[in-house]
Amino acid sequence: MSDQADFVYQFVPISDTVEQVYGGLAPMDISIVSNIHTTEVCIYFSAFVSSLLGVSQFVTAKSPVYCMENCTSVFLPGGVEIARKIGGNLNQTLLQDNNFGNSDTIVVNQAPGIGLEFWLPDSDFEFDRQNDCKIYPGYNQTDGDAIQLCIAPYKSHLAAGK
Repeated sequence: MSDQADFVYQFVPISDTVEQVYGGLAPMDISIVSNIHTTEVCIYFSAFVSSLLGVSQFVTAKSPVYCMENCTSVFLPGGVEIARKIGGNLNQTLLQDNNFGNSDTIVVNQAPGIGLEFWLPDSDFEFDRQNDCKIYPGYNQTDGDAIQLCIAPYKSHLAAGK
């Protein structure tokens, strides 16, 4: 007798209802980075990335596309909370007004997401410290605490570091 259990998930449609929705995430365009001040990019990056990648509601693991070893690869599918009914109230989520009865699962087809991969750049890569980096003083600007964040285009990717 095995001491391990396997589970099979089976989804059975309880309704033939098909709703047209807006769903998924807009594609990213890294060329816009040159139009956003480094300060703003660093603040958004440091404030949102760590919490975003830790919430399974917004992220799932995926196989890498660009990096082959020593990397982390995730997919941001966009949550069902951001999907909206076409022709409906765009301030209202699909989960309001009991749109799907007692459904346990909602499938949104053809909704774009964003794949992220994190890996170290080539050993000869260096940030342009004058243009790519910014030093942010601590809350008490006289205590000497600060952090330096750097963000720059790298090949067809985006490099971020310190």
